[in-house]
Amino acid sequence: MAAIASTELSRLADYFRQHSKSGVRLTPAVTAQLAEQLRLISDLTASQEQELRVHRLGESERLGREIMESEADEALRGLVTDPCGVVIRPDFGRKS
Repeated sequence: MAAIASTELSRLADYFRQHSKSGVRLTPAVTAQLAEQLRLISDLTASQEQELRVHRLGESERLGREIMESEADEALRGLVTDPCGVVIRPDFGRKS
């Protein structure tokens, strides 16, 4: 089962809520266990945040690439087409 930070935090909140109503104090061992669970949730959250940053960066790169390709296409179309409608074919030195 995949760990989800919000689910784990809800579970811990329920645990604290239950124990606060009963008036039972937490032992050092239980406190250490809860601290370890919070550390693991923190690690999980950091990993998910990093994954989200990578996803957003990739998405923004894709959109930027599409814009650049569109601008380049428009600029090249203006260079290749004569205002009178004559198509100019660039010659890059290749021999047919």
